[in-house]
Amino acid sequence: MKRAIAYLFLVLILGALLAGAIATRWLMGTPEGARWLLAAASRLTPLTITARTVEGEAGRDLRLGGVRVAWPKGYLEAERLRFRWHPILLLTGTVAVRGLSLEGVMIQDNAPPSTTAPDLTWPAVTGVAARLDGFVDELGIAGLRYRRGTGPMQDLGSLSARVTWNDRILTVGRLSVKNPAGAITGQVVAGFERPALRADLAAATADAIAGYRRFTLATRLTPARAPEQMAGPLSLTAAGEAKRSATLAGEVGMTRSGFTLHALRLAEAGRRGTVTTDGSVTLTARDPVADLRARLESLDLAPEVGTATNLSGTVALAGTWREYRGRVDLANAGKAWRAARLAAAVKGTDRGMALSSLAGNLLGGTVSGTLNLGWSKGFALAGSLRGRGLDPARITPGWNGAVNLDLAGGARWAGTPLPTGTVNLTLRESRLRGQPLTGALDARSDGSDLEIRQLALHGRGFDLDAQGALRERISFTADITDLGGLVPDTRGRLALEGWTRYRNGRLGGSITGTGKDLGTGTTTITSAEFSASLADDAAGALAARVRLTGVNAGTFRADTATIAAAGTLPRHTIDGELRSGEYSAAATLAGGYADGSWRGRITRLAARDPAGPLRLTAPADLAVTPDAITLSPLVLAGTGGERLELAADLGRKTLLGTIRGSWQELDLAHAAPWLPRESHLAGRLSGNATAHLLPDARMDLAARGSLAAGAFRWAGTDGGITASGAKAEFSLSRRGGLGAGARPRPDDRLTFTGNAAAQAAVTAGGQEIAIPKLALALQGGPEGMETRLDLESADGGTLQARFSSRGAARFAVPERGEFTATWKGLDLALARPWLPKPVAISGRLAGEATGSILPGSRIEARGTAAVSQGTVRWNDGVREYTAHLRQADTSWGWRDTALAGNLSLTLAEYGEAKGTFRLPLVARIPATLDPQGPVQATLTGELRERGVLALLFPGVVQESHGTLRLDLGVDGTWQAPRLGGTFALADAGAYLPPAGIRLDGVALNGRLAGNEITIESLRATSGPGTLTATAVIGLDQWRVAGYRGTVTGERFQTVNLPELQMLATPKLTFEGTPAKVAVRGQINVPELLVTAAGTGGPVKASPDVILEGAPPREEAEFPLALDIRVGVTLGDRVFVKTEGIDAQLGGSVDLAILGPDRVTSTGAIRVIKGHYSTYGVKLEIVRGRVYYAGGPINRPTLDFLALRTEGDVKAGVTVTGTADQPVVKLYSEPSMPDTEILSYIVLGRPLSGSEGETGLLMQAAGALLSAGQSVSLQDQFKQRLGIDVLDVAAAKGTSYGGYRKIAVAPGGAASAASTASIGETMVTVGKYLTPDLFLSYGRSLFSERNQVVLRYRLMKRLEIETQAGTELGADITYRIDFD
Repeated sequence: MKRAIAYLFLVLILGALLAGAIATRWLMGTPEGARWLLAAASRLTPLTITARTVEGEAGRDLRLGGVRVAWPKGYLEAERLRFRWHPILLLTGTVAVRGLSLEGVMIQDNAPPSTTAPDLTWPAVTGVAARLDGFVDELGIAGLRYRRGTGPMQDLGSLSARVTWNDRILTVGRLSVKNPAGAITGQVVAGFERPALRADLAAATADAIAGYRRFTLATRLTPARAPEQMAGPLSLTAAGEAKRSATLAGEVGMTRSGFTLHALRLAEAGRRGTVTTDGSVTLTARDPVADLRARLESLDLAPEVGTATNLSGTVALAGTWREYRGRVDLANAGKAWRAARLAAAVKGTDRGMALSSLAGNLLGGTVSGTLNLGWSKGFALAGSLRGRGLDPARITPGWNGAVNLDLAGGARWAGTPLPTGTVNLTLRESRLRGQPLTGALDARSDGSDLEIRQLALHGRGFDLDAQGALRERISFTADITDLGGLVPDTRGRLALEGWTRYRNGRLGGSITGTGKDLGTGTTTITSAEFSASLADDAAGALAARVRLTGVNAGTFRADTATIAAAGTLPRHTIDGELRSGEYSAAATLAGGYADGSWRGRITRLAARDPAGPLRLTAPADLAVTPDAITLSPLVLAGTGGERLELAADLGRKTLLGTIRGSWQELDLAHAAPWLPRESHLAGRLSGNATAHLLPDARMDLAARGSLAAGAFRWAGTDGGITASGAKAEFSLSRRGGLGAGARPRPDDRLTFTGNAAAQAAVTAGGQEIAIPKLALALQGGPEGMETRLDLESADGGTLQARFSSRGAARFAVPERGEFTATWKGLDLALARPWLPKPVAISGRLAGEATGSILPGSRIEARGTAAVSQGTVRWNDGVREYTAHLRQADTSWGWRDTALAGNLSLTLAEYGEAKGTFRLPLVARIPATLDPQGPVQATLTGELRERGVLALLFPGVVQESHGTLRLDLGVDGTWQAPRLGGTFALADAGAYLPPAGIRLDGVALNGRLAGNEITIESLRATSGPGTLTATAVIGLDQWRVAGYRGTVTGERFQTVNLPELQMLATPKLTFEGTPAKVAVRGQINVPELLVTAAGTGGPVKASPDVILEGAPPREEAEFPLALDIRVGVTLGDRVFVKTEGIDAQLGGSVDLAILGPDRVTSTGAIRVIKGHYSTYGVKLEIVRGRVYYAGGPINRPTLDFLALRTEGDVKAGVTVTGTADQPVVKLYSEPSMPDTEILSYIVLGRPLSGSEGETGLLMQAAGALLSAGQSVSLQDQFKQRLGIDVLDVAAAKGTSYGGYRKIAVAPGGAASAASTASIGETMVTVGKYLTPDLFLSYGRSLFSERNQVVLRYRLMKRLEIETQAGTELGADITYRIDFD
């Protein structure tokens, strides 16, 4: 029984297992079983799952069609679903899905908005799911759409990925999401044992977001300390085609209710500055709540605001986007108006924002107030601002001042024609450019009309006013007497008045004005007149006219320029005219504007210049429509068969289309106004061109042309270049981008051919070098390009150059190319037109150069050059100096970053030198010097000085000689070179004509080390003494930066002229820079002999003489700041023997020289002993002192007493005052009248009263006394003799045939007559017999000569004068008085 029960139980188990297997096989292996499973899932879960078709097996490969999964608040529909997996692996704890794909998926979400805050608690997986592993090898969703409620359907595109679940870590790899907005790829890994998240994603958007299209996101979040569940670094990088990449990087964290941000830094490559953010974002049932703090550091917003900024500060905001508050404190660093600061409290909602407690700095002043912004009903702005101490010069230099203003009002833009609101602005106690500035604005608008109750601005040289309502009339006036007072860097006067109004949908108005002497920079306008009017009636008549005279702008000149327009918008004409000497141009357009298009004709177009006229042969149609710009063939014809033709058909917005042009027999002389004055161009040019403007700023161009009878002339300072008989042909075909910045494309092409030939000549110094052959040929295309140049001169010189490249031709430096050039027998006189006029060179030049152009515009080249039979001449206007070059040659190589070579120079008479060089000249096009590049150079040689200094300093140095030995070197960098080596001058000497001294035994030794040149010793001999000196010269970037040194000597002959000999013993130190020099020390003068006052110079015009046509005098500043403080001591052999003075001097002075006209001194010079002689009078200098009290050296204080002693009587003169205003008085012991004193001085006895004695005394009075005292004595003598005229002067010359020469010397200068010797001195007495008849008699003091003069006045301005003496003569004089 028990056995039977056991068997039965076994059978039941086996039956159950068999039934289970059959049921499982049916469920998992048949479509019906799969459908039953879907129904069972619908009964057992809240989901309702249905499928229109079921295919395959649920245990391997299940395919469903028309799938619908519904839940209480939405559903999902899919056209197709396919599920493939391996259920057997469930036995190992693994859910293995080979693939899950859905197509045509639509999700309808009908769930109402959540009323609770999102819970971001990171789930922790436990239980069965924690013990299972699994994967979905291929997950794909195609055609995914989503709609929430009744909202629009959103296309989410497609998704594919590989999903794995292992040890509670979910990995979504090979992720790819694509939709119309862009694509996302990458991988996401999430941990559910402990919170963790890692993501590496890349996105590309279809439309740029803030200029970026490509984004990458990388984050590594790991478990963190509460309240954060996890935190870690986050990096978001954005890149775009037109913008550089930007990076947002920092630390982020996730809490159970939001996110935290730590030092999240935003930076953009190529943009200065950063933005760093800290804070948190909390998710709520409604809007997220943020508490953020941003710190800006040196941020440049140039791409956004159009100007560079340097913005720093903080922005703190807290709240939701519907309601928030915070504070802003920002400052912009910069110069002028860019320096600004703003701080304010911020409070806002989704309808507007208020800035309160606003305070800041702007334009060097302060700004305060409040601002309210609103955008709920249009845009509104209201508030009040107060500005104090604003300096307009921060905006434009020259507008210096202080503006104080109050601004209040508001405006709203809400769909009305005009914004509604009011504006009130008042200037308070302001100044502009040192003058008071006043102004006010009171305006209001009701949305349809603008009323300006007051608009006024008044300042120095300008008054601006406006008033009225726009619907009726707003009148305005401007009276600007000094345009520069209103607009800096301008000048002139401007006056205008007018009015404007807007009614019935039409704008009308009128304006008239005039201007005088207008200008800015190099542009000037002598006068301007302008007027314009527009009627606001239905016809809309308009008229405008502008006329300018005396227009100068750089090289452009115009006598008059006029443009005028008249008519209505539908029908009007525009005339323009320009005249400038022989040049003129005029044009007339007639047409109308309607429906956004202007259509008309060019009815007149003419131009005239010295080459001839050009005129329009027939009217040309011109149309500018919203879609196109078209010009029918415009044809200009001139003389000699000249013809120009132009036509165009372009898109207005794109400017794409075609432009055609042709020209025949065009005279190149028309180009004269655009050529330098020294150039001339002639010839006839013919050809044609067609340009097709293509999208992406590209163009197809085809052109060809030819030149006949071409000629060119260029004149230099002492020569020139001429070319004649020039012929040329060229053709060009090009497709490529427009502009220098166009990017090359594979379909770019350039093909060209050309050749030119001419005969040329170079003139230099009156000689001509003929060049019978000058030829140029070039060609290029996709296979490469080649250029050849051939030159042959009549005297056998040749130059041949060739360049070739195998790369496709283009308007740029080829990537690769080869060039060669050889020349021989070239006359160096060819360079004469470019040399200074006094310099002439001759000789023969030969050499060669070869090289290559490499990628990156690099160059590799080498070559040689040699000069033979060379001569250098220099003419100083008095004599010519010549140096013969026996031989000069060099070899060089240029590659990478250096130009290196050797040079050798042999002078026929002056020695020889050799050297090497290596310069940091980068071998690249264009060539540049690298300031930090290494430099090396050496120079050795022996140069014999034979008159070179005389050539450099003509008239200053003569008979110079000596030998200079050099052994120099340079290393370091170009910017900071280090000098080294030695130099020595031996057996040198010279004659210095201005000083009359000869320098002998001149020897110099020096060395170069680092950045210093040291003169170790300098010795020279002159006369009985010697001079020695030392110096150190500092260099900075090849320029003298400073120097210092000493000068000592002993009885050195400094001057040796017939009228002046001087020995000096200096002991000086000096120190300075190129801008200033300081000298300290002492100069002793042991011997000085002055024997004559010199011959003086030619008569010069007085300062008030104006020479017609002469350029204005320029007051040149002395180029060196002087600080010379030297003591001068006179020795015991200092004598002055000149102008009747024979004296020995002594004393000392301290000189302070701060400039050529700022010489002061302290000290005294005294007369040790001496006397003064004149006209036979010899006075002993009893006391003689010249005091310097710190004033100008030419204004010392004088104290002299010179006496003649006769018995008990001492008579003489005293001299006091200053050198420029001396006071001379007679002196005697005992006291006597001046006439008696003068008689004792001259005659040695009292006055007897004879005429001979009187003449001598008069001459002596003029010589000894000041002008006032001399005249007083003459009056005393005339009263004694009873005559009208008493004069002692040189005889009026008789070398003019008895006629009197009219003196023409300017006031203060000596005439020829005044230099007559004392032997011609004559005493003249005269008497007026009647008021019109005068008789005089003159007698020479030192000869038998006499002269009688009779003068009679015929009328007020006419006189006749006769004279009899050794010669007879008569003069007729007509007098003209000048005010």
